[in-house]
Amino acid sequence: MNKVYINILSKKGNDGGSKARSDINRVLRDRGYTELAIPFLNNCSSILKAIKKLILNIDGNSTVVMQVPMGRKLSLFLLIIHKLIRFKLIIIIHDIEELRKIYIKRKYQITVERKFYQNCDVLICHNNNMKNHLIGRNISANKIIPIEIFDYILDSDEQINCNINKNILIIAGNLTHERCPYVYLLKQLCLKNTQIVLYGFGYGSEDEKNEKISYQGCFSPEEMPNILETGWGLAWDGESLDSCTGDTGEYLVYINQHKISLYLSAGLPVILWEKSGLAPFIKENKAGIAISSLRNIENILKQITDEQYKEMQNNARSLAQKLRKGYFAHTAIEKAETILNI
Repeated sequence: MNKVYINILSKKGNDGGSKARSDINRVLRDRGYTELAIPFLNNCSSILKAIKKLILNIDGNSTVVMQVPMGRKLSLFLLIIHKLIRFKLIIIIHDIEELRKIYIKRKYQITVERKFYQNCDVLICHNNNMKNHLIGRNISANKIIPIEIFDYILDSDEQINCNINKNILIIAGNLTHERCPYVYLLKQLCLKNTQIVLYGFGYGSEDEKNEKISYQGCFSPEEMPNILETGWGLAWDGESLDSCTGDTGEYLVYINQHKISLYLSAGLPVILWEKSGLAPFIKENKAGIAISSLRNIENILKQITDEQYKEMQNNARSLAQKLRKGYFAHTAIEKAETILNI
């Protein structure tokens, strides 16, 4: 059995994926898959080289894992040779372009994406909301596996923090006006007892002076879990404090925000939008709270006792042990292999 995973390299020739993708690649290697490295696809020559490499390394006895999106041309070609050679194809979805509405005017792109999902052998998606969307696109429910949550693998043996301070809200990630507009509305909350701490890039701190909002800089994904010591990890998005609105906000219904994995890996309970795709998982594991609006966040926090916070923190720390070891990716891939009798 030839087990491979496709990895698109960055322009510099190294692993071009985000931490979520890189962590899955690591789990695949642990499970005996060999990397099939594809050069960065930036012109016709690189695409032809990629196609040649696929033809030379994949046959009817192969099991191929591909994380998507990975480019329309490569996806289309892989779909063609999958039909011809009939190797086993496992797709791991990070984003669905149709739901992101990036290609809303490019019907051909959406058609290729749907055909790709319909013709693969197993799909690993984010959660049940995304699974139901895929079923609505004529994809068999029997071949769809929700991963539940993306892992956050760490090599560090440092202890997970267990300090108690339920009056700190932590926001980590892309903090630009374009990507995270709600952050620049937080000063409207007129907080008295709650401190908001920001980590990430793109924050216009020179324009947003507020004693209750502090910016602590940008750190690597590996550093962040050991920097976040206490408080709540806040996962919100969109253009409003009242709800998660706009295209980015509405997209939360279907996806597992990776920043939630970051927060949990640090042992922080989370606060997230009640309609987000990860809300059922967080409530089931009692590792945080789901809310409808940020407008009354301070009153919500006042009602939570130290004992309740401590319980959620302990549950977050239990999840951290799994996330740091790649438990959820291992489990989903094992289920995919079972379906394929590997």
